[in-house]
Amino acid sequence: MLFLFMSHTPGLWAGVGQWTTGGPPGAVGALAVDPETAAVAYAVASDNSGNSRLYKTANSGSAWALTALADQQVSVVAAGPGRVVYAGTSADSVYKSLDDGATWVQLVLGVNQVGATILKVDLLAPSIIYRAVGAKTAIGSQSGALFRSTDSGATWTDISVNFIAPRALALDPNRSGVVYLSDGSYIYRSVDFGTSWSALGTGSIGSVTALAVDPVTPSSLYVGTLFGVLKSTDGGASFAPASPDFGSYVSNLALDPTRKGRLYASTVSKGVFATSDGGGAWAPFNSGLTNLGVYILAQDRAGAFLHAGTGSGVFDYEIGSAACLPDETAACLQDARFRVSVAWSAPSGQSGPGRRLDVTTNTTGFWFFDPTNVELVVKVLDGRQINGKWWVFYGALSNVGYSITVTDTLTGATRTYFNPQGQLASVADTAAF
Repeated sequence: MLFLFMSHTPGLWAGVGQWTTGGPPGAVGALAVDPETAAVAYAVASDNSGNSRLYKTANSGSAWALTALADQQVSVVAAGPGRVVYAGTSADSVYKSLDDGATWVQLVLGVNQVGATILKVDLLAPSIIYRAVGAKTAIGSQSGALFRSTDSGATWTDISVNFIAPRALALDPNRSGVVYLSDGSYIYRSVDFGTSWSALGTGSIGSVTALAVDPVTPSSLYVGTLFGVLKSTDGGASFAPASPDFGSYVSNLALDPTRKGRLYASTVSKGVFATSDGGGAWAPFNSGLTNLGVYILAQDRAGAFLHAGTGSGVFDYEIGSAACLPDETAACLQDARFRVSVAWSAPSGQSGPGRRLDVTTNTTGFWFFDPTNVELVVKVLDGRQINGKWWVFYGALSNVGYSITVTDTLTGATRTYFNPQGQLASVADTAAF
């Protein structure tokens, strides 16, 4: 059994507030995290010869090694409890490991002897596996099928009755047997493990690229498209936009399993975007992400680590409690590294938090009394090439008393700026961080 260690940057591991990478080499097409051990993850990535291989990390991405399935062209991977791993190959095969990828056996697929482009394990009932076959990267593909196993892969049943060409598949993390599937245009739901299906919404959604079910609020369903994210809060009866157009199509979605409203969307050329309020406000989540072509996301069940598969390996991010995500009263600037918030008070006795208004990726505005009336503008600039510091500037459009708090979520350092009542101030701090 041969394990080949591959690492681009030895010694790096997922850092709080910063993406880091330890490999594996090449473009990453699939990711899976062990549901019981957050540090263990699997990635399908191309090697130096262009072969699609299965790699494993046991330390949250610090280092990756080839699994014993090194001679197979792997296309997709899924992990279940009890150290069980499934891998689909481009040679119409599915393999299973019972020991974290150390050894493998080929499953007998019978008349359904085709591989997989999507594999999902029902973590509430791990003997149930869903296997989709089709061109998952080609919207409008006219070939494909969906199979289900209820005995851990020993036998399979074709459940693709009402649709073809599975494009995206999501399982409800709180209700076993509830499955969502899209063929790229329509979204279907099954509540009986795929035995029967019903179409959701009022017709074609169009350009569907990803699906995700909210683990905290199961009635909320998120849909990735070519033009942003859609959201349903009524179990799929209706959908509404939940993001701007990111300027690049959404390749994958990841919902934080422990933090309500926290969602990540990957794009094929603009990196990762994040929201902490279910899609009300978004910000780039790219600090340290040197390759903005992100194709797949995966997060462990404790919500501790986020992994991004890119065109040049897997990048890993330790979320931490201080990670910046925008909300109604907090802005995240400079690729979500800096968190900015404001508290104000007026002579009348009124007081409250400033409400953010997005301006650019390094500048935010705040309103106090009326959303059409901007009271304050704050920006964070990278001056490290000049004096080795991050700079904080703010300009007031009001003489109301306020305090500005800026936090570097990477280091934990905080700066607070106070403006007294009656003063109309503009400040430039070129040695802030």
